[in-house]
Amino acid sequence: MTGLEIILAVVVAVLVLAVALGAWRFRRLSGRYAERYAEAPVGVVWTEKGKLHATDLALEFLQVEELPDLAALTAALADDHATIFDNALEALRLDGTSFSLTLDTREAHSTVNLEGRRSGDEIIIWTDDATTTAWLTESYAKAEQETNFFREFLDLLPVPVWWREPRELTLIGCNKAYAAAMEQSREEILGGAKELGAGHIGQRGRALARRALKVSEPVSESHYVVVGGKRRLLDFSEAVVGPVGARIGGFALDRTDLEEGQALLAAHVAAHDQVLENLGTAIIVFGADKRLKFYNQAYLRLWGLESDALSGDPGFGEIMELLRSRRKIPEIVDFPAYKQEQELKFVRLLEPEEELMHLPDERTVRVVTAPHPLGGLMMMLEDVTDRLALERSYNTQIAIQQTTLNNLFEGVAVWGSDGRLRIWNKPFQEMWGFEEVFLKREPHIGEMLDYTRTQWFHRVPDDQWQIQRQTLIVNFTEPKRMNRQIDRIDGRSIDVAHVPLPDGQCLVLYSDVTDTVRVERALAERNAAFEKADLLKAQFISNVSYELRTPLNAIQGFASILSSEYYGSLNDRQAAHVQHILDAADTLMELINDILDLATIQAGFIDLDLGELPLDKLVTQAMEAVRLHAETQHLTIEVKGEVPEQVLHCDAARLVRALSNILDTMISFSPRDHISISVADYTDKVHVIFAGRYGEDEEEDRELLSRRFSGNDPHALRTGAGLSLALAKSFVDLHKGQVLLDTDHGDGFAIICELPRHSLGPVKLAVAGASAQD
Repeated sequence: MTGLEIILAVVVAVLVLAVALGAWRFRRLSGRYAERYAEAPVGVVWTEKGKLHATDLALEFLQVEELPDLAALTAALADDHATIFDNALEALRLDGTSFSLTLDTREAHSTVNLEGRRSGDEIIIWTDDATTTAWLTESYAKAEQETNFFREFLDLLPVPVWWREPRELTLIGCNKAYAAAMEQSREEILGGAKELGAGHIGQRGRALARRALKVSEPVSESHYVVVGGKRRLLDFSEAVVGPVGARIGGFALDRTDLEEGQALLAAHVAAHDQVLENLGTAIIVFGADKRLKFYNQAYLRLWGLESDALSGDPGFGEIMELLRSRRKIPEIVDFPAYKQEQELKFVRLLEPEEELMHLPDERTVRVVTAPHPLGGLMMMLEDVTDRLALERSYNTQIAIQQTTLNNLFEGVAVWGSDGRLRIWNKPFQEMWGFEEVFLKREPHIGEMLDYTRTQWFHRVPDDQWQIQRQTLIVNFTEPKRMNRQIDRIDGRSIDVAHVPLPDGQCLVLYSDVTDTVRVERALAERNAAFEKADLLKAQFISNVSYELRTPLNAIQGFASILSSEYYGSLNDRQAAHVQHILDAADTLMELINDILDLATIQAGFIDLDLGELPLDKLVTQAMEAVRLHAETQHLTIEVKGEVPEQVLHCDAARLVRALSNILDTMISFSPRDHISISVADYTDKVHVIFAGRYGEDEEEDRELLSRRFSGNDPHALRTGAGLSLALAKSFVDLHKGQVLLDTDHGDGFAIICELPRHSLGPVKLAVAGASAQD
């Protein structure tokens, strides 16, 4: 081994020894730091070669059992404060920025102070419990705040207040009222220990405080003191405040007004007694000792007593016994219990109490018992016998009046000259929809108009409404006899009548005339409609007569020319078609004539051409008119029995047409092949009876016949059968007769034409303006 190698080996050995020695010293030093940290008065958390250590006190402050790493320290803090700690710790790691934080722990919600420092690569966190410190600080602040509050509160009191130290009894504090009474500053008063009141009064204040300290309870006495240049009576009070010997507090109350009030009260009582003596109402006053203190002459007159009976200030019970012995109070079965109950009012009565006493002599006395301001009871008695009788009579009359008003159909209301509602009934309330509570408080007419404006009347501009409102108020407050009508927005019409009363009030009657107005309007509209209908009917008759007949006459004329083969011969098919045209034209002409006749009758533009016509001839002509129709339908028409030799005064053509239309209707409807005609002669009328029989379904035929006769059969209207029957009824009505339906005639049905037996005389239904043939 060379010398160089030996030197190097020695150097390495020295270095190894130094490192080992340093590690040993470091471990020893670390152990020494750990011992010091454990003995520290605050908790310590530190890192050593990346490992986290914590003292027991730190674990206790943080409310955890162990701290394996810094994450566990973060987890020991409340959620919102853990974030603050993480940010501060990160800054400490990166750039060595120290921190000092006060944070809440997660467990038990305690508060800890954390101060972080970096020593080389290591981190040391000092912990301290901040909960007690915070509580003491907060308690001190609250105590200071409460002390300031009471000082300021005492300064707000309008009476002088002071407090003393318990040994020498010198003043150590006072409020603003005390300083104002002394007319000095608080510093001057406390510096010179100046008492309220000059001379011996101040000495009396200390003596009073010494007595309060001796007896350990509040003591008081009154003295006259000059305050603000005026002589005032002050009531001084001293008392021990707090633990025995802690403080002596005092205050002074100004009793000057009370003293003056007592003197004034004595004068008022004397004047009050003089006034009561001259009243007509009986009054008696008992003191708190239940003995008589005052009575007036009206009391003696009410009971018929002499003044000697009440001499010697008798008690309440003695006077009750006196009145009972003279039968001046109601007969009571258990009088001792009644008297005891009355005497209890001396201690229980707080508000005036009123009652009625019905006496044995048939009088009624109103008794008002009230507590007396000076103690005891005051009783006011009044004979109300006559007044009650008058009130009963008046109430009966009012009840009768109100019942009468409530049972009227019209609304009734009475307004005073001041415009306020005095009397009203139920119909008035219901008519205008007012609440009963609203009416009972006697509202002004202006208030009621404003309410009804939005409820029942059409909206008008405000400026116009103010003019209308003022006019209406004058109508109620300065009434004149007048009538007017109101149309409400709900369609109701109200008739209003104003009647001035002798005392200046205004009686207003409200009548609902809606139905009357509606009937009048309906009649007016109906009359106008009738007039228009008459005009339309006249125009219809004129137009139909010309507009329909003119083209129909042309059709019939040209069809007749074709039928006569004037322009050449026709083959059989053409001739048949032309004949159909002629037949249809004849049928249409008959329908037009029926329509015109019916319209003319309904319009009143028809005259009957009256003449003599035997009844048998009437029946024969009617049968002949429908003969072809009956043969086409394979029906047989026969006359049963004898036709009376009766001559009718009638319009032969129209009456024959009426009977033929009835027969035509029978032919169109009859389900069987046989129709019979019979005539029944009565004293004042003649019945022409057209009888037929039902088909296989009798109920269906009966219903169909009823609808056709009443005009409700659509098929009959389409075929023209309904028009023929309606025209027949109209012609018979013109002859003062009627057409009847008998659905249970024999074994079938019958249509009966009832005609008057005697001569009808000339009949004029309307002024002849146009005939059916025009």
